[in-house]
Amino acid sequence: MPVFKYEASDSDGKVLTGDMEARTSVAVIDQLRQLDLYPIRVYEEGESEKALSSVDIGDLISRFRGRSKHVLPFTIQLATMLESGVPLDRALAIIGEIVEDARFKEVVRKIRSDVQAGKSLADSMTQYPRYFSPLYISVVTAGEFGGFLEVAFKRLAEYLEEEENLKGQVKSAMIYPLLLTIVGGIAVIVLLTFVLPRFTGIFEDLGQSLPLSTSILLSVSHFITAYWWLLLSFLALVVLGIRGYIGTEQGSLRWDNWKITLPLIGDLNKKVAVSRFSRTLGTLIDSGVPILQALLVAKETFQNQVFANAIQEVHDSLKEGENIALPLRERGVFPPMAIHMISVGEETGRLSAMLLKVAEAYESEASQSIKAIISLIEPAMILFFGGVVGFVVLSLLMAITSLNDLPF
Repeated sequence: MPVFKYEASDSDGKVLTGDMEARTSVAVIDQLRQLDLYPIRVYEEGESEKALSSVDIGDLISRFRGRSKHVLPFTIQLATMLESGVPLDRALAIIGEIVEDARFKEVVRKIRSDVQAGKSLADSMTQYPRYFSPLYISVVTAGEFGGFLEVAFKRLAEYLEEEENLKGQVKSAMIYPLLLTIVGGIAVIVLLTFVLPRFTGIFEDLGQSLPLSTSILLSVSHFITAYWWLLLSFLALVVLGIRGYIGTEQGSLRWDNWKITLPLIGDLNKKVAVSRFSRTLGTLIDSGVPILQALLVAKETFQNQVFANAIQEVHDSLKEGENIALPLRERGVFPPMAIHMISVGEETGRLSAMLLKVAEAYESEASQSIKAIISLIEPAMILFFGGVVGFVVLSLLMAITSLNDLPF
């Protein structure tokens, strides 16, 4: 049986050191908790020390590529089993049998194998950044070393459910406008590239002057059918040029700033960003992750560099002894209400609870904003495509009507 060295604090704050034989580091932590000791460090003899408060954030983030849809049910199932008293090894074995996806099934089995070999659960999960995010790893790490793994997974399940709900609202709201755009775009392309060219020959043979709108329409149709490759090449160059500029540091910052200053959409982007950050930071702090580390993890939830820079300033200010609300207020990107609620949470010592309330408030506002934007987009798109199709039909009717004036 391996020997683990540990550092732990008693109720008086005195740091105790020693060694203990156990199957895993989690077992050592359980025994320390039973002795009313708070574990600070636990590491296997002969290995380098592993601080409980440190996680290689940079490495985790660099390898992180997104979570799979399988992680949420996995988290809920594991939280339920652990709360029911099922040992971690047994819980992983059961989940490994019921998972349907072959790849994720193999991931669960490998994690269980690593845990049986003495690795911590968090360390085992870091090998699969496609499935487990930096936030996920940090919460699991805090749960293992704090001795409340079942609570950590329950909080993770709640967090992932709320995140999926918000994503689901955005996706479902965009289905109708997307379909409308596709159908309307196809209708316009068919009219310009297939219907109008059939009339062109007739009008040219008659030699009759056509109404201005019809002439413009036929010129557009001719350009698209004859030079479609040039149009596509131009659009491709524009897209590549924009992506290249956004890829630069200055371009990325300007693009992100533009996304949060746009009318309607900018306000929605802010609300989504604030709700996601608040829920992430609140979950991490509530799970026992040190606040400085939690800020670094929460910063990576932003896909907007403007917000990420603001959180980095908050992190640097905290290291100098300041609070969270002041640098957020000075940066000017967080809504005033969110800043006031965070400030109250700091003053009352209930920062994590207040952050979760901020997340709930702005998730609700984001949902309302999505509905309001969609209610404006739908009629606007209908009017736009209706106007284009109407212009095409009207131009054709005017041209056909003009044929009645020809002498036969």
